[in-house]
Amino acid sequence: MSVIYNHSPMLSPLLVACILAASHSSEPQTIREAALRADVNFLCDPLLEGRATPSRGLRTAAAFIRARFERLGIAALHEDGYEDPIPLAYRRIDPKRTHLVLEGQAGRLELTFGEDYFPERLSHLVPWSATGPLISVGTGQSPEIAPLDLVGKWVVLFEHESPRLRPALQRLAAAGAAGAIVAPGPHYAGDTFADRFGDGARKMLDGITTRLGGEPRGPDLPLVALPRTTWERIEAWSGVHSPADEPTEAGTSYGVVVHDRRTLVEEVPVAPNLVGFLPGTDPTLAGELLLVVAHYDGPGTLGGRLYPGANDNASGTAALLALAEALAKRGGLSRGVLFLATAGSGQGSLGARRFLTHTGLEEGQRVVLVVELESLGGGPPDAIRVGPPLTSTWRTPLVGSFAEFAAAQGFPVVQEADRTWPRSEARVLTQGLEAPSILITGGPTHRERTPEDRPHLVQYGKVARASRAALALLRAYGD
Repeated sequence: MSVIYNHSPMLSPLLVACILAASHSSEPQTIREAALRADVNFLCDPLLEGRATPSRGLRTAAAFIRARFERLGIAALHEDGYEDPIPLAYRRIDPKRTHLVLEGQAGRLELTFGEDYFPERLSHLVPWSATGPLISVGTGQSPEIAPLDLVGKWVVLFEHESPRLRPALQRLAAAGAAGAIVAPGPHYAGDTFADRFGDGARKMLDGITTRLGGEPRGPDLPLVALPRTTWERIEAWSGVHSPADEPTEAGTSYGVVVHDRRTLVEEVPVAPNLVGFLPGTDPTLAGELLLVVAHYDGPGTLGGRLYPGANDNASGTAALLALAEALAKRGGLSRGVLFLATAGSGQGSLGARRFLTHTGLEEGQRVVLVVELESLGGGPPDAIRVGPPLTSTWRTPLVGSFAEFAAAQGFPVVQEADRTWPRSEARVLTQGLEAPSILITGGPTHRERTPEDRPHLVQYGKVARASRAALALLRAYGD
């Protein structure tokens, strides 16, 4: 649905008319489709491995942005250069030292993480080592657990047709169990365990990045999920079988000892924001700055598949560089402009949050406008989405002003970015800086954050037109 905006009272009708006329002049045509395409192709090159935070590919992308700033004469904001490292913690499963082993009279049975068994949730990406004899607790109900001595024992719990796993696990932990195996019972009719838990295993093997100090809280007791095929394999190997119509009776011993070891590779990697500064030309406005932001990281490589991140958000990064070039060639605006390329977007806008705590601004300087460029090459060719939405307390007439510039660039349809706004960097920055902001996005596509988000599917004409509309807005508020 299109949205109709009122003209912003911050702009006079004459000024709006002048800017709209200028948007058809030769100056905005410094934003060229061919240049945008070239930048997106570089950022999505397979050698950059999807630009995950953190990764070697992300470092290559950072070097690319830094070199562009240097070539354009965009100054470094921080004394030590363009890069501002984001403090991160990175952890992943070490598959060579992670295993689930059963030992008994039948010998030794070793199971492989992510294939034979799975983690129950991502917050369980913590190291542990737990050993104990294996017994059944049936379906894990209180009457089944109460008479059993579970201290130091591994238990197998069979899920119901409508599982209520959490209360049973809390009871097992309170009873002193050493660990728990969850397997589907005979009447379980939910998703297969491979479908239900397999994605978590793949993410743990690929690695998870969090803020430094953002340690996940592990489970109350070590816990693994076994698909039906793996449990049947254990039953056949141990010689203890469940009746066909009900789980193994609570208290049944399998005559085996379980050894579960989960080992992690942990690093403190470097993933930088890039911050460039184009000084203003009017000394009386030296303290007022415009901030243009786009995240340059992507999903990376997941499960052995490359997620190029072309529209999300190589397109926005290319637009940021195009705006930097256009404004640098123009000689700047009356107000200074900051260009912020962030990493860590998929980990809760870590780059935006880092900027709030480490702006590099001098005393007396403040940001008076935030413009975010996000996934500009998706959605219908004649429509664009903007935020904050009408429901946000941060909504200002700025959004209505941008609609005028968008219309001049062939976007008669302007919609609410109500789904993108809650997870946007503009939302984080406008709250932290207490400055008006606008999120500009092309709109959702089914390809975003999939292996199909490739450069040849980006609408470069739309990216160019959206960038020119953003340039007109910056000129209106920067001069």
